[in-house]
Amino acid sequence: MNLKMKENSSTVVLLCLLVIAALIYFVFRPLVTGLNSANVDLKTSKSELEQKEEKLENLQNLKSKIASYRETLSVMQKALPKGEDLPSLLVSTESLVGSSGLGLSSFSPSGVGEKSTGTSATSASTSTSAASSSGVTTGEETTSNAVSEPTSAVSSKVTEQTGVASSAFSLSLTGGYAAFLIFMDNVNKNIRPTVINSIDIGGTGDNLNINLQLSTYYQK
Repeated sequence: MNLKMKENSSTVVLLCLLVIAALIYFVFRPLVTGLNSANVDLKTSKSELEQKEEKLENLQNLKSKIASYRETLSVMQKALPKGEDLPSLLVSTESLVGSSGLGLSSFSPSGVGEKSTGTSATSASTSTSAASSSGVTTGEETTSNAVSEPTSAVSSKVTEQTGVASSAFSLSLTGGYAAFLIFMDNVNKNIRPTVINSIDIGGTGDNLNINLQLSTYYQK
């Protein structure tokens, strides 16, 4: 009797073990596998999210760079427009003259000059020195003329390689000598490079007649 009970107990224990094993294999094992798979998917999604955030940041940086390049290009186009663009040159010249307190009597394009380069700072300094040494004053009895030497040009090989050409034009201005010095400074600071080749000043006091020969630059 006891032996039979022991056999029955062993059978029950064995069945329980089999049930537990079946539960582990068919229930818990897929559950653990699913959790591992979910964990892997979560890591993959996190990695993809980080990559997308990095790409978005790169795109934003690229957008900022493009905006900066466009701004730089706009400045370059103003400094060296495509072609002579005489209407724009006239507008900017009128603005320079008016803001300096001078009157613009005439604006005369002289056609395309020789290919050359130069800086307005150099030419303005040369022209100012020439005008100052001429003896022009704001007194009522002083009349004088000042003609500066033409500004020397850089070798044409430089502009042939860069695709830059020059265009000459002349201005006739009226006003006082102090206003003329302001105009010279404004030309020197102007975004579009301008070379003052010669200056001719005549008149008295605040009634000076100023004739200028200038050159500016553009992209061919």
